[in-house]
Amino acid sequence: MSELRVGGLAILIGLNTYSEYNGRCVRLEASIGMGETYISPVTELEYKNFHSERRWVVSGDFLVNMREPGWTTVHPKHLLPIDGEDFSHEDGQQKELSHG
Repeated sequence: MSELRVGGLAILIGLNTYSEYNGRCVRLEASIGMGETYISPVTELEYKNFHSERRWVVSGDFLVNMREPGWTTVHPKHLLPIDGEDFSHEDGQQKELSHG
């Protein structure tokens, strides 16, 4: 199973608040810890994570923040990674480079 990573894609799952967004695809913009600052992917304004746990800044087709539609922060448990790209071909390329 793929993991959450910046630039990756995920599906929103298990949301209670804004449950209408369950099943929507989002792009993972940044992983932020408690107290860390981050930049809005829409307006480039700076914000601070006041949640007591790590969150992901995600962008997509949804309206959570009326002032800045198209992004929000989400707890990792509500994200199911979907870009299960197979990176096994990179091992072969690395071997070619080391034996070249």
